[in-house]
Amino acid sequence: MQRTLRVNLEFNNDQLKTIKSTINEYARIYEEYATWFTSNKNTSKVKAHKALYHSQNSGSLPTALIQSARDNASESVKSYNTRFKKKKWQKNPKYKANSMRYNLRSMNLRGDLLTFSTVNKRQRHLISIPTFFKEKYPDRKLQAGRIGIDKNNQPYALLTFTIPDQTLKTDGKIIGLDRGVRNIVSTSEGVNYSSSKLRANRRKSLYNRSQLQSKGTRSARRKLREQAGREKRYSAQVNHVISKELANDSSVQTYVLEDLSNLAKKAKSKWMKRSNKRLCDWTHGQLLSFLEYKCEANGISLELVDPKYTSQDCSRCKFRSQSARNGGQYKCSRCGLVIHADENAALNIRDRYLEKLSTS
Repeated sequence: MQRTLRVNLEFNNDQLKTIKSTINEYARIYEEYATWFTSNKNTSKVKAHKALYHSQNSGSLPTALIQSARDNASESVKSYNTRFKKKKWQKNPKYKANSMRYNLRSMNLRGDLLTFSTVNKRQRHLISIPTFFKEKYPDRKLQAGRIGIDKNNQPYALLTFTIPDQTLKTDGKIIGLDRGVRNIVSTSEGVNYSSSKLRANRRKSLYNRSQLQSKGTRSARRKLREQAGREKRYSAQVNHVISKELANDSSVQTYVLEDLSNLAKKAKSKWMKRSNKRLCDWTHGQLLSFLEYKCEANGISLELVDPKYTSQDCSRCKFRSQSARNGGQYKCSRCGLVIHADENAALNIRDRYLEKLSTS
């Protein structure tokens, strides 16, 4: 298990200049390696090392940071070639990040003393790790980090720690979670987390974006840049709040969810084309990833089950009907059960896991 902590660094003017010089040198070496990888149509770090290392080593950047820039460039070229297969080897990635990646050869942390390599010499800084982080993760060990400068000209360190795995709970409640578009999450205990504010924010962002794009002026383009990413950050914040609340429930042993990994393939089918836009805006995968690490830290296990017919089956008598769901309500024609449709699905999700446990 890993946890990442951001710590602001207090630098004087000379130290800040040193960091900026180190980042510029790191970017230069990154781009030289990226050019070599692209022109030679090869992402082998060993071959690039033999071809460029001696010329790179003549500079002022420490060896560990040179190798970090090389590895970073190799990964960027591989990523581009994977995403744009028809344009393989046609672009040299430019280093746009205002930060550098460190490993334990170039960074060290002893207590509150952080040391890391730069172009001139190894920097030493006392940092302030929050008390809650120390108390929650007393056995943490530094694994890697990043040193950079944010858009407000504030230097910072992102420290990644390895944390011993928590022991999973052996008793507690087993709760089914149904992820949806109308409700972000519905639990088998009848708790619904509505997406009304999230959808309203998306509609507002879409309207503002269309208005600005239609103008095409310089100020409109500046506003578009300011707005870029705002919707994603809001959506991520909502998912963080929900996942944290679920993971902090000490009475829960296991959360059960639908396995939606094949949803993208289904979206390509003819009958799903009208729903593509809504599916693309659905952040069910992000919510799952947030839940995974938050629940892991609290000893709660996550289980996935087959999603087929969870919305059509009656959670009481298990009778299956396509017409039983009407908007947000589920009404069984056999046993007469009337229940919130998402809660019904969450109960079916939970019951499938319980059935799986009983037969194993």
